Amino acid sequence: MGYVPEIPSLYPNLTVNEHMEFIARAYKLSDYEDYKEELLKRFDLDDKKNKFGDELSKGMQQKVQFIITILHEPRFLIFDEPFSGFDPVNAQVIRNEILELKKKGATIMFSTHNMASVEEICDEIGLINQSKLVLQGKVDEIRESHRQGLYQVKVRKPQENGLGLLQSHLFQHDNLAENDMYWTFNIRKEESVDKVAVFSELAQKFDLISFEELIPDMNEIFIQTVQKINSK
Repeated sequence: MGYVPEIPSLYPNLTVNEHMEFIARAYKLSDYEDYKEELLKRFDLDDKKNKFGDELSKGMQQKVQFIITILHEPRFLIFDEPFSGFDPVNAQVIRNEILELKKKGATIMFSTHNMASVEEICDEIGLINQSKLVLQGKVDEIRESHRQGLYQVKVRKPQENGLGLLQSHLFQHDNLAENDMYWTFNIRKEESVDKVAVFSELAQKFDLISFEELIPDMNEIFIQTVQKINSK
């Protein structure tokens, strides 16, 4: 088991290298030197290995916390806001490592307010609001269940009677934006209408460039779920 807290908890009087040696001895690791050097290089810490914990920035401390947590290759990992304190480049390094650990079969419990990371990394979620579990399930299935029949459409700008062409009994339109070449707008189809029928009608009326369903992301679903609960 391994745990990465949101706030690093390194020993101030141990160097980076000594932290790794301490963990290796605690877990009775033998033949770990190559992996240790690989981790130090991968996380750009090989020139910091003789620095003490309190000499490092928060981002560096968090990276050290991460590598000493995975050094013994635990099968179950708990990450609490693992991207806290990182710039985009280092956040991507951590994200890639988490995905690699997942690929290798580790079970990961991931606590975060960053819904974009949830979508990218997690297979299942549990949404907690005021200490209560209010939404749980597979990410793909939850997003699928929140589909609203909303689509974004891009067409070549019609020569004439464009607004008239947007009138339909299959859908309603809004957010029309235009330039000299294109129109972009959203449509919401009627619940009983098949999207193929909507696509077919649009293709007959316009020179259709793109037709994309707008499925709510986890951030939108989080907000909708919490607002619905708080309004009761």
